[in-house]
Amino acid sequence: MSAGLAHDLEPPFAITVRPAEGVLLLAVVGELDLATAPVFEERVSTEMTGRPDGEPVVLDLSEVGYLDSSGFRSLVTLRAAHPDRLRLLRPSAPVLRILELTVTRDQFTILESL
Repeated sequence: MSAGLAHDLEPPFAITVRPAEGVLLLAVVGELDLATAPVFEERVSTEMTGRPDGEPVVLDLSEVGYLDSSGFRSLVTLRAAHPDRLRLLRPSAPVLRILELTVTRDQFTILESL
């Protein structure tokens, strides 16, 4: 197998809006890293535009398999822009690890269920 084929095997990245009453629920799947963080941040911001100001934004991060510093920066940026609205739903082990290593877990509202 050549080194060029490794990129073809990378897991897909997707953000989908899921139905939920009273919240904007966005499910994130894949790796949140240098390549995907700008897309993630832009998509979340776009989805929030036009929504009621007080409506909670819940990011389902249970299917995020990898989080690097770029993805972490996006989470921190979104939280800083919307401190009273942003919630993290069932963050995966890789996401929790970064939040714990950076001592920022308590700065996020973390939900186990809706």
